[in-house]
Amino acid sequence: MKTSLLVVVLALAQSAMAGVDFENPVFREDAPDPTVWTVADGTYRATSTAKDILKSTDLVHWEKTGRRLLLEDEMKWINRHWMHIWAPNVVKIGDKYLAYVTYHTTGAHTAIAVYSSKNGEGPFTDGKIILTSEGHGRHETIDANAVVDPDSGKVWLFFGHGDVRRVELKANGLGIAPGAQIEHVAGVELGKKGIPHNDGRFAANFTEGAYVYRHDGWWYLFVSEGFYTDHTYRVGVGRSKTLDGEFVDKEGRPMKDAYSTVILRSDKGEEFFGPGHNGEIVVGPSGKTYMFYHCHWTGLPKHPTREKYIPRPLFLQEIKWDAEGWPFFDNSKPAAKGTFE
Repeated sequence: MKTSLLVVVLALAQSAMAGVDFENPVFREDAPDPTVWTVADGTYRATSTAKDILKSTDLVHWEKTGRRLLLEDEMKWINRHWMHIWAPNVVKIGDKYLAYVTYHTTGAHTAIAVYSSKNGEGPFTDGKIILTSEGHGRHETIDANAVVDPDSGKVWLFFGHGDVRRVELKANGLGIAPGAQIEHVAGVELGKKGIPHNDGRFAANFTEGAYVYRHDGWWYLFVSEGFYTDHTYRVGVGRSKTLDGEFVDKEGRPMKDAYSTVILRSDKGEEFFGPGHNGEIVVGPSGKTYMFYHCHWTGLPKHPTREKYIPRPLFLQEIKWDAEGWPFFDNSKPAAKGTFE
């Protein structure tokens, strides 16, 4: 889940010792903006902007369940009032599984809604809008990531495109906490001009796909930067001791000044390009950590109606930690294969 450690326990000790080899993509269909969670029987589910719910018993092999995130009637209602539904984030808060989604028509007309399920298997129902761009005067209210602080019990929502923002939610995750203030935490603050490359920050006003993860006493804020359609899309990170604190990059520079430490990227012309909008970081039986993310892959057929669109299937890759506790990937590039252990 996006709120906490997702500890993987495999059924057979022998399998756990040997590990499970995999090749990327681990799901070879379009699955942008992924989210992964565990249901009551110990199996796993994933979904994405593509809306199909996938199932796995080992986090490596994925298949469709035949279910979608939302009911057909709900999708019809959304299509009447909005152009798109994007970037789900499924998390368990209390005894309910909550699915946060983005409604999008234009940057000035966006919203985050939340749906619920008792068993987490979907579809998710009883949707309600909890935040709109019109309601707080900020464009691009998208890409929700709900996070529970196990120490305080507070629930936080990180969201946004262009810049990333933070606001406290009610304890049940179903609305904004009374009196809560929206704060800018990463990226170029909306309304400011782009920042040139020569000072180490990303030139375009695109920071999105926030994902927060706790590791060894630090909270890490992962963001995606660049243009999602090409090789400039990449993953950067900063960290803070507290969820409501200031996140800084490895050099100690504030993320709210558009700094981040880039850990996953690609170059123009590569088979795998534009990695980003990561989903969960999960922990294997050996204690190694792995990240789910989407990435363009030239090996998939083009979209049937969008000729220039290159699909973004689901990738899995080991994420490592240096002596100072900072995450990194080998070669800082998408990996073609790995072993889940």
